Amino acid sequence: MNFKDIKKKYLSLEIRIPFIFIASHIILLILLAIVTYNKLSDFTGNQYEQLAKGATSLMYDVINKDKIDYYISENYSSEEYRDILKYFHKIRDSYGITYMYVYRFYIDDEGVAKGEVIFDLDEEYSDTPPQESIDWIGDSYIVDVPFSNHMEDIITGDESKSLWYEVNVEGGLISYLRPMADEDGNYLCSLCIDYNTSEIRKRNLSFIISVFLITFVVHIIIMMIVIRLLHNIVIKPMDKITNCISNLSYDEGHIFDNINELEQLDIHTGNQIDNLYNSLVTSMKESAYYLSNYNRAKDEIKEINEIVSKDALTGVRSKSAYNSDTISINKEIKRDEIVNFAVVMIDINNLKYINDTYGHEIGNNYIIGCCRLICNAFKRSPVYRIGGDEFVAILRGDNYLIRGDLVEELKREFEDSYSNENQQEYNRFSASIGISDYIRGEDKHFEDVFNRADNDMYEQKMKFKQKHGSYR
Repeated sequence: MNFKDIKKKYLSLEIRIPFIFIASHIILLILLAIVTYNKLSDFTGNQYEQLAKGATSLMYDVINKDKIDYYISENYSSEEYRDILKYFHKIRDSYGITYMYVYRFYIDDEGVAKGEVIFDLDEEYSDTPPQESIDWIGDSYIVDVPFSNHMEDIITGDESKSLWYEVNVEGGLISYLRPMADEDGNYLCSLCIDYNTSEIRKRNLSFIISVFLITFVVHIIIMMIVIRLLHNIVIKPMDKITNCISNLSYDEGHIFDNINELEQLDIHTGNQIDNLYNSLVTSMKESAYYLSNYNRAKDEIKEINEIVSKDALTGVRSKSAYNSDTISINKEIKRDEIVNFAVVMIDINNLKYINDTYGHEIGNNYIIGCCRLICNAFKRSPVYRIGGDEFVAILRGDNYLIRGDLVEELKREFEDSYSNENQQEYNRFSASIGISDYIRGEDKHFEDVFNRADNDMYEQKMKFKQKHGSYR
């Protein structure tokens, strides 16, 4: 058996489907175990957070906000301080808390995050604590991460903003910090609780591993049965379809032969393979129909696009093409890809007079004559008819570089035509012209350039009316 035969055998569906089936289930089980572990951890974390909220609420109720400094200065010598401390120990034992403490966090003049001890329950309660425990009250220490990274959040006066942190120390801790503020909303101190999560994580991990192993064994047994069934009801019919498809020819002239080849398979499995086979035959028949009409449809679409993008009267680009092109230009402007362009706005003069005097057919010829002069001037630029008597040219490239000369030449053409008294009125073409350049960094849209060109055109039209009068 050569390499090609070995490759063909071990890459066949008969091998690949069971392999993918088993591998996918193993991956699914692993992902399920990970997700379950994370969800279980989140659930455990949420439980601890709720416990911490309840415990700090009890702590909050017994602390006198006006006596924070008193607690620090008198500490164990004060009966009130000792009573609060005893109560805190009861809370700690009842809620299974690892560490409970009340600190006043602050940032010193050198920008160092520090905490000042008010209450600290590291040890069991004693009416005669060691001197080092007494000295610890009111002492300050440098705050470690993650608390030092969140000092602005910790020393907030908003009592609704409690913080929940996972602290990466040996054994693993999760810490809950609830701020306490005075009546004016000024931060006083933080009520803090730590839980040791290492044992809980071990129990969670042990539970997940047990579930994974049991589920894995059950899945393997089920998969072996399913794979055997798949071989008989899926693999064999699929081989027939695959061999047939591999011998099909996709030239347009052989498409009906392909249909005959598929129909001769005559597969009736009564399952999804049967549906797949019937869908494939139907799809081939539909493809034959669509392919036979494709070229005609393509020509029709091309003709429609030409009709939509072309002005019926003048042959220049239509308002629809103008709208589409300006959208593209606006995208170039937004991406800062456009270099330079200019907009030329042309409005035909005296069209209403021509229409009213000689009729709309002559008026249409008048529009066509004006359009001819415009297109002659801007041979290398797109010209659009955007209204009955309005045209726009967008100058880029070489035409942009000589835009001033082109516009002046067009103005002279219109002036010469209008001044030619040897012609009939409807052959004396006239138009007002305005131009504006795109200003990079200032113009945000194509319409900014167009509006300046339109205003320039309007000024030229006013000058034309003042000089020659206007029927309109």
